[in-house]
Amino acid sequence: MQIKDFTVKIINGKLLKIKISVKNEKIEYLQIFGDFFLYPEDSLPKLEKALIGKSKDECFIAIQKIIKDENINIIGFSPEDINKLIHGGFK
Repeated sequence: MQIKDFTVKIINGKLLKIKISVKNEKIEYLQIFGDFFLYPEDSLPKLEKALIGKSKDECFIAIQKIIKDENINIIGFSPEDINKLIHGGFK
């Protein structure tokens, strides 16, 4: 498994980082970290798990769905920010 690291500084000054592995055009491994908060606090593993097995085109819908289904409040990045960063892992 080849894991790639990506980091982006969001407009409001927060850092968003991922470690990602893609196999057969699907996310095989994903870890998200950086200067942000998610509430409830156990939401991050749920977000990461929701993206495992997803293709590039499925990511944004999966992000929006888990945020809505789990009533996740994100402070420090937007769903668009994480989607854009994840897309880098598919290159």
